[in-house]
Amino acid sequence: MALHQGLFDRDGRVLEKVNRLVESGVAALDAGSETRAAIAFVKALGLLEVREPAARFEDFAKAFSAVGDGLLRVGRLESAQAAANQALALDRSSVSAFSLQAEIFVAGGRAADALGY
Repeated sequence: MALHQGLFDRDGRVLEKVNRLVESGVAALDAGSETRAAIAFVKALGLLEVREPAARFEDFAKAFSAVGDGLLRVGRLESAQAAANQALALDRSSVSAFSLQAEIFVAGGRAADALGY
């Protein structure tokens, strides 16, 4: 029965794929390949954006935050902001999402706006 349940856990499969892409992006950054990292993070964001989670909202918020952090590291501020917005929409108490939001403000030259986070 558990095997069949795993086949229907679409949210879980999406989160696993996103996690692998984030790990790949971080590894690419560590290897000095910002372009490969950006591709991995953008793909991960795309997977998350097309999936409306039925449950596991905190897990999806964490995934959006992780992807947003990666996007911020490769200089994709608008995409990082989109990820932060989604994370906060899913979990208004997410420390990682609030931290990401503050980092985005600082990176965008809006440090005063970051003080609220």
